[in-house]
Amino acid sequence: SNIVRMYSVYVGALAGTPVPYLVMFLAAGSCYAKNLNTGTTALVWAAATFTDPRLVQWKQERIVVVDPTNGLFDWDGTTAAVTDATIDGNYPTVWEGRLFVFKAETNAVIFAAPDTYDNFAVGDGAGVVEITVPNIRGQITGIATTTDIIYVFAENATLTISNLEQDGNDVVF
Repeated sequence: SNIVRMYSVYVGALAGTPVPYLVMFLAAGSCYAKNLNTGTTALVWAAATFTDPRLVQWKQERIVVVDPTNGLFDWDGTTAAVTDATIDGNYPTVWEGRLFVFKAETNAVIFAAPDTYDNFAVGDGAGVVEITVPNIRGQITGIATTTDIIYVFAENATLTISNLEQDGNDVVF
């Protein structure tokens, strides 16, 4: 099966020193990780697990993978898990110490509670926001993150998200 996406990451910081890996997603829906220290390659997720996976690094402890059909997954270098099958999307990013997942078909942004990648409880500061800016017509086509800003690319415009503030359960951008 052909490689459709490939990422260079570090995982395993919770167990000690982070290990460099080359993570490869194949057209058959599987995922392999090559340990760049030892040269060994291991199956992380079996075929048909993913349809269109995107990966983001969470600290140097794990990777978080989002798939528009099958949800949210994570891998810490040892244990591969389905984190939340209901959190699906197209473009994940880590910003301001939390995971954000952008959904192209609805232009929604799902964000985790502060300092988490897996807590989506509204009472803990997580939430969902639909991007309804008038000059954004069509679907989100990509994102890019810097220290202070998330750039959201749409079919006809670019939007910036910045100045994240949280007051109790209310989150303001």
